[in-house]
Amino acid sequence: MQTNSAAPDFGNVFVAMALVILPLATVAPLAIAWAALLPALWIAVIYLRCGQYPWQGRSWVIPASLAGLIVYGAVTSLWSISPDRTVHIALKLIPILAGGWLLVGAAAQLDERARQRTSTALLIGSAIALSLIAIEVATAGLIQGLLRGEGFKTTGNLYHLNRTASQLAILVWPLWLVLDRRFGPVAAAAGVGLGAIALFGLDPDTPLLTVLAGALFLLLAYLAPRIAQILMIAGVLVVAVAIPAYPIILPIIDNLLLSWNISDFTLRHRFAIWDFAAARTMEQPVLGWGLGASRMLPGADGIAAQLGPRAETLPLHPHNALLQIWLELGIPGILLSLVVVVSVLSKITRYIQGRKELATALTIIFSATLIAELSFGIWQSWWLVFLWVLAALTIAIAGGGPKTEPA
Repeated sequence: MQTNSAAPDFGNVFVAMALVILPLATVAPLAIAWAALLPALWIAVIYLRCGQYPWQGRSWVIPASLAGLIVYGAVTSLWSISPDRTVHIALKLIPILAGGWLLVGAAAQLDERARQRTSTALLIGSAIALSLIAIEVATAGLIQGLLRGEGFKTTGNLYHLNRTASQLAILVWPLWLVLDRRFGPVAAAAGVGLGAIALFGLDPDTPLLTVLAGALFLLLAYLAPRIAQILMIAGVLVVAVAIPAYPIILPIIDNLLLSWNISDFTLRHRFAIWDFAAARTMEQPVLGWGLGASRMLPGADGIAAQLGPRAETLPLHPHNALLQIWLELGIPGILLSLVVVVSVLSKITRYIQGRKELATALTIIFSATLIAELSFGIWQSWWLVFLWVLAALTIAIAGGGPKTEPA
């Protein structure tokens, strides 16, 4: 087959992805898979036409660790309490990993013109998304009412935008970088402010906390990027290693908060969930209960007596990524996951240079980690796809040009 040896041009792929990511998150957040699947296929076609391959000049540490996680996850079907679910999740993770790897690899090869166009597309997409969010808040769900039927709108419940809020809470930082580059620090601060106002209107606790914490972390990462990088690595390791002690630590923290008259139900429910999940983790610490087995655990449908009838001991998943991984995949799973996280943080300077750029990338990782440790199940397809898209857009916008990486 005759091939074209010219360097592949992925510019249009990332312009399209940056343009639709936030508007799509607003109107159909679960459909984000299409925002990654179609670009991944597009990238694969471009590689084939150029006669190049996505693994050329790329490090194998991160994809090999993720592949190992999937393989081991599939093996846990042999002892999983829900083997069919385990196999189903393992199979769905394969195309997510392959597509994500294509996206990230292509992002690292963009030239400066493609990066500028991608940045412009993100600005336009963000403006569209903020307008859609304003309409939803002002009308108590008009857009979703039109999409799903009037019965949906009349509930006045904006719970469907929780995923949108989480995505916005992270994507506000590449938006900050683009605005700072184009219009200066005042415009960048105003952009973050608009994002925070949108989140306040949506009224989700974790995304709003994430933006506030992210602003502080951005300042640290700008002033002392190496310290921020080390603190992130150390923080992830400490949180993971502390999991066996959760049943001891969490009740102490809960009682301390109560003594300060802090009795937020959501926060205390998280503590009860983590307490239960950590105790179950230590019942099968080496091999785990099986990939995706959280919702089937003995006692998962019980009630945390101290919180009342609304507080299930484990509703669907532990709302904590590292805890869920150790619970389901045991020591092999948590070790492979930590290899991935530490590798990402330690290798980030191979893709990102520049003080503001590195600070932005570290803040994006910090924000995504914070939400992962407080909210969604780690195997939810839309969330995993979003993380890959986020990684690719971060490299596309904050990166400094095509690079090769040693294997």
